[in-house]
Amino acid sequence: MRYGSLCFIAIALAANGIAQDIARSVVFDGRRDVDVMANVPSDRLVELTAKMQAALAKDSSWFLKALEASKPGEPLAYDVRTGLTEAEYGEYLSTVGKAKVSKIGESWIEMHSVSDGVYSLRGSPRLPMLNDIRIDFNRNAITTPLGVLEKSKAVDAPESTALGKWQGTQWSLEQQLRNPTQELVQFSLGRRTETDKNLLILRVRAIDEDKQKKISTIVILYFDPE
Repeated sequence: MRYGSLCFIAIALAANGIAQDIARSVVFDGRRDVDVMANVPSDRLVELTAKMQAALAKDSSWFLKALEASKPGEPLAYDVRTGLTEAEYGEYLSTVGKAKVSKIGESWIEMHSVSDGVYSLRGSPRLPMLNDIRIDFNRNAITTPLGVLEKSKAVDAPESTALGKWQGTQWSLEQQLRNPTQELVQFSLGRRTETDKNLLILRVRAIDEDKQKKISTIVILYFDPE
């Protein structure tokens, strides 16, 4: 048992090391043109999502509890309070799972070396949400205006995901705030296997219990390696 645990720890440490190396290879000093990517949903997915959002606007408390109890990477179990029939919910999960990102525009970002292993990030006028972000490999942390992301994990996403197969590191921060009451911030650096493109992802999800409103922001950028 002890030997198995040690092997698991060794494998995890090796994966984290590889992921960190990939993330370090993504950063640069200067300005880089980027492709702005987004999930472009089908009309049917838009229809099903609208029905769910209308139902959650009436009662989101159960949804928050279900999210907390869910296992990472697994979809929530069907609940009539989603506003969908069980068949529609299955269709929703299937449609979401097949969604792929598409290019919706072009822009630029800047990274500057502040010190060894530390980089500042700035976005174009189209990407102001990337301003005032600091990448610190020495602390293994990302500093953002919303807080410091100190929880990191290696990512080895399969081809079936919306971004396709990619590897890298994801940093996250989940906190309880007064307004919004729950906030999740994620920042990722990695590389797509299929195209050898670097990627940068910023995801912010906030849920305001008072207004029962979910606010989400996601930035997905692809750019060429140096």
